[in-house]
Amino acid sequence: MNRCSAPGLIWLIAVIFLFISLYGRKEREEPYLLLKLIGYFLLGGFIFYLNSIPIPVGFIIYWLALHGKPKPNRVIKESAAVWGVGLQLIQLFLRLIF
Repeated sequence: MNRCSAPGLIWLIAVIFLFISLYGRKEREEPYLLLKLIGYFLLGGFIFYLNSIPIPVGFIIYWLALHGKPKPNRVIKESAAVWGVGLQLIQLFLRLIF
């Protein structure tokens, strides 16, 4: 295996386990819940760079538009958005270090 592909594979496996963990904590059945979790994760992880300053636009959109609204499985959807922005920030810091 190539050295460069190993970290990407580790991130992929970690994110898959994250989705399995979040899906396992569902409060009640909901159609397309796994796809919704992926959507919240991607929305939370969307970062816009303005003059090389990262701005978590996706998480801001989530917070303003969707946070606190009554919906089924709200806790795991919020967790998916927080994990999305968290993993993006970790990758940002790792790029700065290496």
